[in-house]
Amino acid sequence: MEKIANNNILIIGPPNSGKTTFLAQLYGRMQSKKGNIRLARAPQNILGIKNAYERLADGLETEATPATDNLELKIPIKWEEKELELTFKDYGGEQISEIINLLEYDKTWQNRAKENDRWIYVDDYPSWIVDEA
Repeated sequence: MEKIANNNILIIGPPNSGKTTFLAQLYGRMQSKKGNIRLARAPQNILGIKNAYERLADGLETEATPATDNLELKIPIKWEEKELELTFKDYGGEQISEIINLLEYDKTWQNRAKENDRWIYVDDYPSWIVDEA
């Protein structure tokens, strides 16, 4: 049986690697209507990135997603005259650290691995970005 591709994208990364920041910036760029990918309509639920988006708009860093959070974000987009709904998971990066340390993952992560046909790995911020002052 051939697997049908979906528009679910799993962003994987350790704590403080920028997963939520990436989603907030992506949302902001699509909302600006300046690129080829635009919002098709307002998302129903952006609670997972709303605070991050507002902080970035104010020139502040985003706050870490709580370790126990497991939120789903759906962004309806329009690209090349097609309407798609991108689905992202927003979660605390500590969950990835736990998977690495224990070398096992629970049913939630088993399902994520199966349900998401596209993955993006976000590594730690490069050290040259961090202000040492």
